[in-house]
Amino acid sequence: MNTKKLLLLLVAMTMVFSLTALAAKAPATVTSKTVKLSGKFDKIAVSSGLEVDYTVNHSAPEAVISGLKEYVDRVEVKVSGGTLYVGFDNSGMRNVRINDKELDKIIINGPALSKADASSGAEIDIVSSMETDGGLSVNISSGAEFDMKGALKCRSLIINASSGAEADIRSAVVTDKTHIDVSSGSDCSVDFLDMKHGALIINASSGAEADVKGMAGSAVLNASSAAEIKAGKLSAGTITANASSAASIKCSGRNVQKSESTLGSVKIVKEGR
Repeated sequence: MNTKKLLLLLVAMTMVFSLTALAAKAPATVTSKTVKLSGKFDKIAVSSGLEVDYTVNHSAPEAVISGLKEYVDRVEVKVSGGTLYVGFDNSGMRNVRINDKELDKIIINGPALSKADASSGAEIDIVSSMETDGGLSVNISSGAEFDMKGALKCRSLIINASSGAEADIRSAVVTDKTHIDVSSGSDCSVDFLDMKHGALIINASSGAEADVKGMAGSAVLNASSAAEIKAGKLSAGTITANASSAASIKCSGRNVQKSESTLGSVKIVKEGR
């Protein structure tokens, strides 16, 4: 092959590669769609790393999904058996990691919830206040998050967090009981709990952390396996604190019964610290 032909071949190959690169960099289509939610529900389950902003209101329930069309079309939102399921169909895709470049937060409005489940890095944010005659049960795992940004009022509050999950309750008025279970590096924070006559139970294990402020009729705090419970700003009529296996508990009050074993520590501080 002479020099001229070689140069022509190189130019042609360069043009092909350039066109291929331009095609690869072509802007993806951005779209938005609204899904009307048919069927009654009072529970929500979110998975696959999706993020949901949920607003409680009395209008017709719907979900607004925005982002790159390829991803928007794969979001699955459906009501079944009283639960609103929000998931992602990743069939045919490899190493999918959804972030705000592919999908915006999914905006949902609907009724007050009795149960919220999130797994596999998903996130549920309740961006409005929420009041229910019954209880609220929150179950989060595998790096998922639940954030109650508005005021919560309910009869009972149950939170189960595991495997690095995080729950945050900004303000809660609970008339009966609050039960918090955190494990395996998970974290739960209740910034203000108003439960003057109710019972609070916290179980923390395996490096998990619980932080509760406010008031309760009584409190039972159990920490084990390097877990930590911060309750120095909790006012309760009676407190039972049990720490074992290098776990620690900080609490306040005059009526505290404590138990320490295997390097566990219970520290009683002045109220408010």
